[in-house]
Amino acid sequence: MQVVILTTDTNPLRQVRYLGPYQIAWWLRTNGYSTQVLDFLYFMTSEQRLALFKKYITTETKIVGFSPFVMLDSPQIITEGEGPIFDILNEIKDNFPWVKIVIGGQFVRGFLWYGHKRLAFKVDAVFKDESENSFLEYCNHVFKNDVAPVFQIGSGNKVFHPSSAETFDIQTCTMKFAENDFILPGESLPLELSRGCIFKCKFCQYPNIGKDKDDFNKSMECIRESLISNYNLFGTTRYHITDDTLNAHRIRTQKFFEMTKDLPFKIEYIGYARLDLINIWPEQFESLPESGLVSCHFGIESFDPISCNMIGKGWGAKNYKPALTQIGELWGDDVIVRCSMIAGLGQETEKDWDDATEWYFNSRVHDFHYNKLYLSPTLAMSDFEREPEKHGYRFVGGKWETDFMTETRAGAWCNKFKERTEQHRVPSVWNLSAIRNFGFSYEDVLTTTYYEMNQRIIKDNLNEQLVTTYLNRSMNY
Repeated sequence: MQVVILTTDTNPLRQVRYLGPYQIAWWLRTNGYSTQVLDFLYFMTSEQRLALFKKYITTETKIVGFSPFVMLDSPQIITEGEGPIFDILNEIKDNFPWVKIVIGGQFVRGFLWYGHKRLAFKVDAVFKDESENSFLEYCNHVFKNDVAPVFQIGSGNKVFHPSSAETFDIQTCTMKFAENDFILPGESLPLELSRGCIFKCKFCQYPNIGKDKDDFNKSMECIRESLISNYNLFGTTRYHITDDTLNAHRIRTQKFFEMTKDLPFKIEYIGYARLDLINIWPEQFESLPESGLVSCHFGIESFDPISCNMIGKGWGAKNYKPALTQIGELWGDDVIVRCSMIAGLGQETEKDWDDATEWYFNSRVHDFHYNKLYLSPTLAMSDFEREPEKHGYRFVGGKWETDFMTETRAGAWCNKFKERTEQHRVPSVWNLSAIRNFGFSYEDVLTTTYYEMNQRIIKDNLNEQLVTTYLNRSMNY
């Protein structure tokens, strides 16, 4: 293989494929480069990884990319076992000194901030944000001696930003998985319908927010082509949609529904949606479940009027509760609903979060979760981070504070919340996809709490079984 891309999730209870490495691999294959993705590496021994690496990293290989699904500077931080992430990079450097080692994806932000200090060497290139164009240019430079993409130095590393080259076009992307991606029977796969978000929440750190609804949308014909290909190769009918807001465009949502009804098989999928848009466009009450939606994530954030207004979700203060009640009545258990909340907005304190938790317990919402507000004074990617004082925040010792709350208090409350609700909430969205990957049925999930399901996964060594199955397939290919 000319290019080998390494990736892995780091949560043994949530094994789902991460889109980025596979889309880059598809794009390189489309442009003539033999490319291999190797997954689930975090849960292999160093001996297993090395055997896998030696099979696919040959003298033909000039580039090894690494894109683990872990954000070292966010609520998804690895609190234990960061080591294997950096062990993998060191293993490549020690055993394959002729290759160029590059990294990309969500890992990049944390890596440049402090992760690079865990390595005794500098990686050859770092790719920020969407990198189909810049990484292809880099490959052309390495393999064909083309001009190198423009870069800047960050933390001593060459950092490549998205290129202005117009070779990759999301609208015409027919991203397909390949036989040597070793897709497992019944596995949920990532699916991208569009990029970016038409909204611009004040706390959001994602790229392409505030876009026009017609920007960065994949054509429905290309989406259909991807679905058909995956079904023909692997029998795939289950997907986790990666869009920031899957129902943001009324006409496209309707066309997606019509396209799914015309498929020779029925799909099911999970994803993010906006509750206010379903309320504005009521046909989505029916079209979303009928198109295959089986679990939905609503970013509620707060029920408090001050908090909702300050983040740009003013509609929610008066409407979230009745809208969620209506969703529960219409969808029942046909769609597992998850709501995410943020501890640290406005003037809210623990009592407000306790009251919201009690409301959820008495509602038909299947799953709800609190995360503390995450702000980074160093990265400054959201409005809250760029102008903290304007929104009532200040940083003390790298952590935020307001006149009403501190990051430490919010975090402590969230930890207690998880402990006292884990035995009441039903697994949803990405956790649902992972649990189905372990072989459980939709009905199993509906009748099992997070705590019970996690105990079953651990007791029956289901993560180890999944990784072993993948490893055997990849070694015997």
